[in-house]
Amino acid sequence: MTEWISLEKAIDRLSSRPGVYIVRWSKNSKSVKIGRVKGIDHQGILYIGSTKNLKRRVKELLKSLKNEYKKIKHTMAKSYIFFSLNKVIKINEIEITWIELDSYEEAQMQEWLALDHYGKKFGELPPLNLQALRSKYAKVDSSEVGKSKVVRKFDQKLKDIIDC
Repeated sequence: MTEWISLEKAIDRLSSRPGVYIVRWSKNSKSVKIGRVKGIDHQGILYIGSTKNLKRRVKELLKSLKNEYKKIKHTMAKSYIFFSLNKVIKINEIEITWIELDSYEEAQMQEWLALDHYGKKFGELPPLNLQALRSKYAKVDSSEVGKSKVVRKFDQKLKDIIDC
């Protein structure tokens, strides 16, 4: 079973290792369902990201959500602030779960596999992911083609988080 915890509590538990993190909307420790093009996301996933350093990146996310920087440093926070979501989703209603991985390259690949899986399941990316504008992509189980990279199998834990 996946453990979801508040951003502030997560900072004390996160390592400085690479990984993938998933952010959701929660009220009273229960996910808020989000309507999507192809159904309902019962996990309330707002964002999927990867990082070289989980602890540092989640600290940046929390500070960015609180608008403590002159320039917002986190992609999710840019959307959160730009669309005035702080009026709907309070910071204490944002929870996170994560997996640690061996390298940043592996974390990036797993992020893309997770976004691809989410997109195919719901017909769109999580609402605060802006990665759709990026030009890079991953090719699963094939040799290098253009700018794509060989990607290992999609991590089952990430798949389970999205599919719950």
